[in-house]
Amino acid sequence: MAGLAGQRGVVTGGCGPLGARIVERLSAAGARVIAVDLPGAVRAAGSGGAAPGVDFIDCDLLQPGGCDDVVQRVCGDGQRVDFLVNNAAFTGTAGMAGYVCPFEEQTDEAFDRAVELNLAVPFRLVRRFTPYLRGGRAPAIVNVSSIYGLVAHDPGLYVGTAMATPAGYAASKGGLVQLTRYLASELAPVIRVNCVAPGGIQREQPSQFIERYATRVPLGRMAREEEVADAVYWLLSPAASYITGHTLPVDGGWTTR
Repeated sequence: MAGLAGQRGVVTGGCGPLGARIVERLSAAGARVIAVDLPGAVRAAGSGGAAPGVDFIDCDLLQPGGCDDVVQRVCGDGQRVDFLVNNAAFTGTAGMAGYVCPFEEQTDEAFDRAVELNLAVPFRLVRRFTPYLRGGRAPAIVNVSSIYGLVAHDPGLYVGTAMATPAGYAASKGGLVQLTRYLASELAPVIRVNCVAPGGIQREQPSQFIERYATRVPLGRMAREEEVADAVYWLLSPAASYITGHTLPVDGGWTTR
C-alpha cells in the first residue's frame, strides 16, 4: 500500500467523484497529493478537514493564467513534483447548453470548451510541469481518457434518457490518447506517460441505461470509481516502471466487442 511513499504529485479534478477516489488511493499509497479543483468543489471537499497527506488548490484551469497559477503554487518554492494525473474533464454531465443534446443541436462553443479542458489543459499542464517532473523521483504522468476515446459511442444506450455522448467529449478524449503517445515518446526516458480509459461508472443513471450498459459488457456491470483509481495508482507505481505510452481500458471488456 505504500508504493508511492515519499512522492508528491497533483491530481486535477481532485474533488469530483472519480478524482476524490484517485486522491484517496494515492494518499493511501503514501503520496502527498495536491488536489486541484474549482473553488466551490474545494470548499465542499475541505469542509470536513483535509485528509492526511492531501492538500487542496482551488483554481479554474480554463481561466487565463489558471495553469500557470497551479504550477506556481505547487512548485514556486522549488519543490519537486513526482507525478501528475490529468483527470479534470468536461464530461457528459456538464450543464452547458449545446453540449449534451442531439448532434445537430450541439454548438461550436460547447465543442470548443470540451476540447480545451479535456485536451488543451493537459497539454498546458504537462508542458509547465515537465521541468519539475524531470527532477522528481521516478516521475510519471497519467491522463484520464475514456472508452469513447477508443471506440465509437452507442446511441442506443441513451434512448429514453436525458443522457448523451457529445462529439466534443469523444473527440477530446481520443485526442488525449494520442497526446499520451506523443508525450511518452517525447519525454522518455526520464518521465513515463500513460493513460487510463474508463468505461461507464455507475452512479445515479436511469435504471434502463444501467441495464442496457450491463448487457454490452463481458463482466456484466458498470465500473466503480475505486477500480479506475486502482489502475491510476498502478500506472504511477514501481510495478509499471517499464510501461509508457500505453492506454489501459478499465472497462469490464467493453472494448473487446
